[in-house]
Amino acid sequence: RLLRAVRLAASLRFRLDPETVRMVGAEAPAISRVHGDRIRNEFLDLLALDGARGHLEVLDRLDLLCRIFPELAATKGVEQPREHYWDVWGHSIHTVECAELVTKGHQNSPVYSLVPWAAEREDYFNQPVSNGHNRSTFLKLAALLHDIAKPQTKNTDETGRTRFPGHPELGAEIAEARLAHLKISSKGIDA
Repeated sequence: RLLRAVRLAASLRFRLDPETVRMVGAEAPAISRVHGDRIRNEFLDLLALDGARGHLEVLDRLDLLCRIFPELAATKGVEQPREHYWDVWGHSIHTVECAELVTKGHQNSPVYSLVPWAAEREDYFNQPVSNGHNRSTFLKLAALLHDIAKPQTKNTDETGRTRFPGHPELGAEIAEARLAHLKISSKGIDA
């Protein structure tokens, strides 16, 4: 119900009542007692909606997101090289937004109109993958978790530059374990 409150508000374009926000925040630790498949269903349903970045930010403000993906908590405040505008946390959340925009096609965007788009691509992103969700939703999930191992692998090289050696491989292991905990099918994890 903690996740369902956010999902229903998002799908109906409602704002959560302050008392509901207070109750969800107070009960957030209880999410650790919920079976992974129930969390998976609500989380993927929420991620599938338009505006996923905003929904993730709401989950974070309600102390739910890092309870579902505890490894994300360590990404907050982890600085990246100067080419990055955001820390690892902000970068991950904004990557979800970009993945969503890419999978939606042009949408009259001056930036995304540069992405080649055809009906075949739309069909591709709409193909079901696992647990009743399509490639678009799973791409957003991958975007959220793509840098999950950067905190553990961060170091500074001999030139003083920040590096994250091995973060893709370690991140894949972390993501696989977390997704298995959420009872995402092996087909979904592979995707």
